[in-house]
Amino acid sequence: MENIQPSKKSIPKWPFIVLAILLTIGGAGYYLYNKYLAGDKWKPLLQAQLKEMVLKSTDSLYRIDYSDFDINLNSGDATVTDFKLIPDTSVYNKMVALKKAPDNLFTLSVKKLGIKNLEATKAYKEKILNAELIFIDDPDITIVNKRYGYNDTVKVGKPKTPYEIIKKTFKELRIDSISLKDISLTYINKSNPVTKTTALKNLDINISDVFIDSLSALDSSRFYYTKGVEVKVNNYKTTTPDNLYEAKVDQIYFSTAKRNIVLDKISFLPRYSKNLFYQKRGTAGDIFSLKFKQIAINDIDLQRFLRDQKLYAGTLNLEKADVEIYNNNAYKGRKTVKIGKDPHQALQKVALDMKLKRLNIKNTTIIYKEADAKTGFTGEISFKNTNGYILNMTNDASAKKLNKYMTAQI
Repeated sequence: MENIQPSKKSIPKWPFIVLAILLTIGGAGYYLYNKYLAGDKWKPLLQAQLKEMVLKSTDSLYRIDYSDFDINLNSGDATVTDFKLIPDTSVYNKMVALKKAPDNLFTLSVKKLGIKNLEATKAYKEKILNAELIFIDDPDITIVNKRYGYNDTVKVGKPKTPYEIIKKTFKELRIDSISLKDISLTYINKSNPVTKTTALKNLDINISDVFIDSLSALDSSRFYYTKGVEVKVNNYKTTTPDNLYEAKVDQIYFSTAKRNIVLDKISFLPRYSKNLFYQKRGTAGDIFSLKFKQIAINDIDLQRFLRDQKLYAGTLNLEKADVEIYNNNAYKGRKTVKIGKDPHQALQKVALDMKLKRLNIKNTTIIYKEADAKTGFTGEISFKNTNGYILNMTNDASAKKLNKYMTAQI
């Protein structure tokens, strides 16, 4: 199977930038409403103030639009309808010419953005923004990536932190809960000669206890200003670049508080019959069929991942896997060279540095089938109810200096 090697890039900051902008808009609405309330005149004035705020905080790269902004001061609730964050392509092109353009350009639309139980008086008088809930329904995000070398070699200044974005309006911000439902994300990679588009739908994000002030960035108990982030992706599926395999996952779950990732009901299966598969690939070799009831990575070192982009974790559990490998030696074609491609060797070539203390294999069935060209018969060897573990799985040079041995018990 082809090794997938992610590039070593820094953690993307776009979710936190977008979130900070949305929080600022919601709180600023209350602040400006109290300050400029005058019959029906407040809405156009509020819209002008919010637009100016976003222009200033993004160096005029983005503008906002929405169809309505409703506020109930008695309940502390507000709703923004049909919110849009729109990039200004003329400003972006000028940034490109000046070698100051970011690698990523965002377009965002939200059907409804709501705020519950916001303390308007405190926001206005003390510049402290407290709210019980922010909900964001049906957000649609498009990210266009085009990497520029000067962002890696030229110092163009640090990106603004969430506190730097809000500090002119608020000195403190706390949100008990943020809920984003049914997110659609489209990622367009224009960094290579051939443009590639990746789409992700049915994504839910729940964020608990957001706190932003001048010192909260130093709080090691928080993950990017939060006490916890939960991400769920339902019914995820994709195909491999060669279009020969399809991968499906019923649900992907990630929790910063629990420090784990759980994938339920995973399959990686060929898209064609065996004969048609070989015809389309044009070479001999193995055909893989993989199914897992669950894959779970526990005790993830989040701080190390954020600081060093290294995946260190306690255990990886593979539960009830069905693995089938099929080969037909009637297809002569160009055979794949297997030297250096055993699992432990392939691990060393993965671009992401990682260390797993223990890999647990539970109730697994492994079947190898090979069809003979002369007889036409298919031989089979199977290992059922396989259980075992592997210790010290790593490709990280610093970890191998301390212990270079990987041990297995099957």
